[in-house]
Formats: sequence, structure tokens, C-alpha cells
Amino acid sequence: MFDVEENFFDSDILVTDIYYEGVSYNGIEVVRKINESYPLCQVIYSSKFVEYIDYTFETEYVYFIQRKNLHKLLGKALQKAREKYQLASHVDIFEFYSNGIKRYVKISDIYYIERNDRRVNIYTPTEIYQTSLSIKQICDKLEGSNIVRISGSTAVNVEHIQSYNMLYLNLENSNRRLEISPRYNEKTNEIYENYWKNK
Repeated sequence: MFDVEENFFDSDILVTDIYYEGVSYNGIEVVRKINESYPLCQVIYSSKFVEYIDYTFETEYVYFIQRKNLHKLLGKALQKAREKYQLASHVDIFEFYSNGIKRYVKISDIYYIERNDRRVNIYTPTEIYQTSLSIKQICDKLEGSNIVRISGSTAVNVEHIQSYNMLYLNLENSNRRLEISPRYNEKTNEIYENYWKNK
């Protein structure tokens, strides 16, 4: 819990009990915080108290194993967690460092990305993250997603475009009007049209 709250947590897969003796929190609370701050981390619950399974549905997890079956089912659960991690890391989540802390952001939560001097800001509905990655590096990492570069200093998520023409676009929940550079016009149009065709 300390590692999670202080941003030191760094695990791809967590196997945890639900009941912790002698502390004021439980496994459900820990996993809820991990789900929020470290969405790539895959969780496997293991407990001798089967009645706790109802509470696990408040969280994202891969498997619940009764403690007596742990030795039989852990391998299967770990394989499933590994597959889910690999899929999530390539499709749903953008992993990067911001101010020395590893961050995980759902790609669908990214509104736009903008270079500001030597730093790049990633804008989401609730946070603005600063990273030392370049716009090009970010777009390369997010190749195949709905993120498209519209100028030398800006990339947007086409999911959040409110209005669009070949010269500029407006993002939902924002007063920002972003210009589209002629160099990126064709690619922007292609990704925007593909998004709406497949929606």
C-alpha cells in the first residue's frame, strides 16, 4: 500500500490475498488503487475466504483462486494474466515517465499532446503530464491508435474531435482550436475518416 501511494509500485502481475491481518486496509482497497494508478498491472486474488469473492467485482482482476487450489491453478492464472498484460500494453495503455515517475494512461483518455519549449505535455480530462519524450517518439509508440500528428508540435486523439475541417479542429470539452499543418493534413484526414468508418 505504501509503494502504491508513494508511486514506488512496479509490478506487472500481483498475486494478493484479500484479508491482511493486523492492518487497517484489505486487498480490495489495495487493488482498487492499483487499478487507478497502474492499470497495466494484472491482479490474481488468492484467499481461503471464498465469501470475499463478491467484493472482488468492485475491481479489475484476472482470476480468483481458493487458497487450497493455488498450487494447481496458479500457472494457468499467471498465463492468462501475462496474455492480458501483453494485450493491454499494446492496445489500451500508454506507459511513459513524467517527472521521474512511471505513468500509465488509457490511450482513450488522451485528448491531445503538445510540445511546449523542450517539454511535451500530455493532456487528459483530469491531468496534464509532462514528459521528456518527443512528439515523434510518442506517435511512434502509439502507432495504430487514434492518435495522429496534426503539426510539428501537436498530436490529437481523433476520438475527442468535436468539429473538423481540413484546416483546423476543435476538441470536445475544450476551447482550443488547433491548426492542421498542410504536411499532416492527408494523414489526419485518413485516420479521422477511418475512426468514424469503424465506429
